[in-house]
Formats: sequence, C-alpha cells, structure tokens
Amino acid sequence: MGPAATMSERRAADLRSRTLIFAALLGCAFLGLLGRLAYLQVFKHDEYSRLAESQHAETIRLKPPRGPIYDR
Repeated sequence: MGPAATMSERRAADLRSRTLIFAALLGCAFLGLLGRLAYLQVFKHDEYSRLAESQHAETIRLKPPRGPIYDR
C-alpha cells in the first residue's frame, strides 16, 4: 500500500501545481486586459473621444431630386 499511496499523493501534488499554474496564467491575462482597459480609459480618452465625435457628427447636405410640379 505504500507505493500506491505515494503515487496517488504525487498525482494530487501534480494536479495542484498544474491548477496553480493555470490560475496564475489566467490571473496574468486578466491583469493584462485590465491594464489595457485602464490605459485606454485614462490616457487615450481624449483621442478616441475626438475620433468618435468626428465619425458621429457629420452633416451632409444633399440636394433632393425634384421632378416637375404640376398645378392641378
């Protein structure tokens, strides 16, 4: 029973370490996304605000097509 228990403990330790590594990588990815979001919100706000306004508020005057107007 000794070697089987040792093997089982070893597999449990491997699973814990893999889970910890996965959680750490996931945490780093989340922090990276959070950092990028903060960067865009804080430092690039004015630039993207101007860009959005220029794309949104644009007036184009079109001459409507007119046909002949008949008086009854």
